Amino acid sequence: MASWRKRVALQEFPSQTTAWVDPGDPGALSFPVLGTTTLERAHRLIETLVDPTGALPTISKDRLARRAAARAQRFDGMYDEGDDPWRLAGSFYEERRRALVLGLLGCRRHGRALEIGCADGRLTEALLGRCDDVVAFDTSHRAVTAARDRAPRATVEQGMAPMDLPSEPFDLVLLAEVGYFLSPLELVATLRRCEAALAPGGEIVLCHWQHPTRDVPLDGQLVHEQAAAMLKTGHRASYVDGDLRIDVWGDGPSVAHREGRT
Repeated sequence: MASWRKRVALQEFPSQTTAWVDPGDPGALSFPVLGTTTLERAHRLIETLVDPTGALPTISKDRLARRAAARAQRFDGMYDEGDDPWRLAGSFYEERRRALVLGLLGCRRHGRALEIGCADGRLTEALLGRCDDVVAFDTSHRAVTAARDRAPRATVEQGMAPMDLPSEPFDLVLLAEVGYFLSPLELVATLRRCEAALAPGGEIVLCHWQHPTRDVPLDGQLVHEQAAAMLKTGHRASYVDGDLRIDVWGDGPSVAHREGRT
């Protein structure tokens, strides 16, 4: 993974990143070659390049469409071995994850919710108990079909983040167990779209697996680190254990303040 390789490379040369004393002149202190700002930029998932001449290659819309189709085909293919490729049915991990996500919400009830990566709709169904309206997306046609059957009151569409996400305001935007399947550029663009679509007083929730990932662009730690670095909405809650991490961003009042307890 390119992002981790870059971090490891920086750590190989501590003389470039930390102050050190020259053995030949103990009174002389050498300052880091790479300062804090440079290191922060180096830890970003994407690099920003200025291209005034238009010489750099770009990703065409056709290539993005082919990538979306290939990803949808890959996830659809997982259903060839059964209707529950993610082993969601009967899983206490999944039941607990859904309960933790709902427990960290700062409102008893939201108006409109956007769920990105709904899989078979189990969390979608749970969100309908806390939201007036839920709009859910998944890249897999077969997952969308399952989610529509499980949560018929929700609006479930097939689409790929970030290009297919709606732009209208939502009181709750949820990105659960999907961020690491996106490329770094897709993740950054998706997070920007999520924040732009957030209604005043709304919440953004990220929930991801914390164990190592394989054959996907990112992992849970990188997804949440990138979100923390770029989201301007205030961070209001976090839960972390050995299996998963949940972070909530929102600028609305706390539950206690809303109820006049402070």
